[in-house]
Amino acid sequence: MSASRVRRALILVVLTFTLVAGVRPAAAAAAPALPLPDTMAAVGDSITQAASTAGGLGVDAPQNSWSTGTSGTVNSHYLRLLSAGAPIQGRNFNFAVSGAKMANLQQQVANAVAVQPDYLTVLVGGNDVCTPTESQMTDVVAFRSQFAAALGELRNSPNTYVYVSSIPRVQGLYDLFKGNFWARFIWSIGGVCQSLLANPTSTAQADVDRRARVAKRNSDFNLSLSEVCAATPRCLWDGLAAYSTPFLASDVSGDYFHPSVAGQAKLAAVSWSVGYSWLPPAPQNQVPIASFTDSCTGLACTFTSTSTDDGPLTQVWDFGDGTGSGEAVALHPYPAGGPYTVRLTVTDEHGATATAERSITVIAPVNIPPTAAFSSSCSGLACTFTNTSSDTDGTMTHAWAFGDSTGSSVVSPAHTYATAGTYTVTLTVTDDDLARSTASQAVTVAAPAPTMRIQSLTAAARTVSSKSWRATVTISVRDGTGAALPSAVVNGGWTPGTSASCTTGSSGTCSVTSANLSRSATPSVVFTVSAITRTGFTYTPALNQATAISVARPS
Repeated sequence: MSASRVRRALILVVLTFTLVAGVRPAAAAAAPALPLPDTMAAVGDSITQAASTAGGLGVDAPQNSWSTGTSGTVNSHYLRLLSAGAPIQGRNFNFAVSGAKMANLQQQVANAVAVQPDYLTVLVGGNDVCTPTESQMTDVVAFRSQFAAALGELRNSPNTYVYVSSIPRVQGLYDLFKGNFWARFIWSIGGVCQSLLANPTSTAQADVDRRARVAKRNSDFNLSLSEVCAATPRCLWDGLAAYSTPFLASDVSGDYFHPSVAGQAKLAAVSWSVGYSWLPPAPQNQVPIASFTDSCTGLACTFTSTSTDDGPLTQVWDFGDGTGSGEAVALHPYPAGGPYTVRLTVTDEHGATATAERSITVIAPVNIPPTAAFSSSCSGLACTFTNTSSDTDGTMTHAWAFGDSTGSSVVSPAHTYATAGTYTVTLTVTDDDLARSTASQAVTVAAPAPTMRIQSLTAAARTVSSKSWRATVTISVRDGTGAALPSAVVNGGWTPGTSASCTTGSSGTCSVTSANLSRSATPSVVFTVSAITRTGFTYTPALNQATAISVARPS
């Protein structure tokens, strides 16, 4: 930093993180606005080293530090300063030491002063409240004296600005996890903050009183911080903002003590929100340059702004036909062909404007009439019509006339005629410019043939000799109304055996008899009907009462 420039050194003293629950933030004092720093450093304890945030419990992970870290998830003070335009890239020093107490702060501040930071954050104090026993908590008078001595090191940086954060409410850690088995297990086996967290489920008066005394020490330390800060030039107290900020279970790492990545992010946001305001030099506004391209097909045009500026722009289009748009890429259909003057006006965030205009000529397209076409498929009296009409430059409506005084507007309709005959079917298609085309074809429909089916199969067997026997099957054929159907030829076959057929008489029945069958080798045979034929009738096997029957050898 040049000697001609007034040195800006800021100290953000954020003294512990633990957890806070259920208290509304207190208002912080108004912070002065300062030029952006070009150097920052951090001192303190394991919180500033972001211990336990990268998978290893108790292992430092300074990249996740709320102060000097580089994690975009945390969004540290360092990254926020970079985003604000501070010339601080790569000049983020972290001198914090895990396990440090207020007694260690003076040396850390001295180390930080050696790099002459413009902005110095200090996070310490949690280890003064959280100790192996209540009696080992730092004395309030000693705590106050050590803090004053640490700030005294800034005499070698007389333009230092100090931001002091309150110690969060450590009782919140107990309130949040006292009912969690694993938290209690880790607190116990790791000896974590036993001044407060020993016997976490105990309701004995001695334990209740001990926790109250720890909470009181927490408050006394905050009072000392506020009073020492008030007596120190260029020092800003947070007005108990950190003490009053609620934290969730997700804000705590797997050791149930240190803040997680989410907790580091919350600490960064809270401390930043009540800290100093930063005043980067206002850049000189660059006037925008307006420009655009156009592309038209028929009456439809696309206008694309290619305007440039050093910031965001708003666009206002005048299409020359009394209409406009505010889109960067504007689609516009003109009502008629002809010449139009298109104007684009752009405005930047500082109110500077620029305009570009161009004359265009749009030509209304010549309509191409549609072509009507269709195919048909009929079964009995039912027909299906498939529309194969086309229109290359628009849409169509459809009007069908089926030749029996009925019609449809469906694209590809189905229609059932009432009687057999030949009908002229006509399709008329109309496009969006009212051009029409018609196609016609004749379709012939016939009533479906009546059906016939097997009503029953009746089996009989008789002995021919001591060594042979014969099987007889009587087939009853009925039409679709259930009436006996004479003159129907029944074809089938014996298994084992050969094919056989018969023709029904006036009663609609006929019989087939097998060849002689061996009594020893053939205990039974099966006769299966394969087809029934008669002119003018359709055999419908699905309606059969039976199609095959087994005949057993007579006893």
